[in-house]
Amino acid sequence: MVQRFKASRMKDGAARETVNNDLGAVSVLATFCLDSGLIPSRPKIKRFKTKVRIRYLEPDQVRLYMAALRQPFRPLFQLLIGSGMRLGEAESLRACDLRLGDDENRAIIEHSKTVSGRRVAFLPVWVAGALTEHIEARELGGTDRLFTMPRRTVQKEHQRASKIAGIHDYTIHDHRHTAAVHLARAGLPIQLLQKQLGHATIAQTMRYADFHPQYSDLGSYFETVEETFGLAQTPHFSPHLKETLE
Repeated sequence: MVQRFKASRMKDGAARETVNNDLGAVSVLATFCLDSGLIPSRPKIKRFKTKVRIRYLEPDQVRLYMAALRQPFRPLFQLLIGSGMRLGEAESLRACDLRLGDDENRAIIEHSKTVSGRRVAFLPVWVAGALTEHIEARELGGTDRLFTMPRRTVQKEHQRASKIAGIHDYTIHDHRHTAAVHLARAGLPIQLLQKQLGHATIAQTMRYADFHPQYSDLGSYFETVEETFGLAQTPHFSPHLKETLE
């Protein structure tokens, strides 16, 4: 049953890290069932071996991907790439969860993975405009969900657009990485990026630090320290040492 569950989640497009999180919940349930006498023994729950993986799209790839999407799906994917929101969070959004206007463009996300269980995500103007048109065209309001297409239909559209755009080995969840990488490149402070992505800890957000101009160009800081120590000078190698290094 555990193997079938893993296969089903992967078929739905869930990343291995996400499936591992799900298996953690299954593990807790199994322990409860064992302690309650509902099962005779605890099943072995083997998680996927994973490593930190940051796969993202460059600007030209984003443009090709967006052009390949069919109109009914475009607002959803614009939201994912533009805000870094999780697919599950986007799917749960209702019209009343949005705050769209000249002064602010925000999405209130309930049941998020943050400590409080609720967070607010900033929406860029181009995403807010797409969502406004989407809501008006479908006459949505109140508690109407913004997106009602089945998850597998969304997954198939993603695969279709990726194939047309020549993009390989890239999941829907990777849109979150695309948003995070480009926000980091733009210089958004890591603490604000953490809030935007809804990470529970800053350690999760620091994986994007290498893309941040404040963190990626460290040479100048070391040069300043060298000057402070009075050690900033051109290295001089003796002929013998140079020959040894070569």
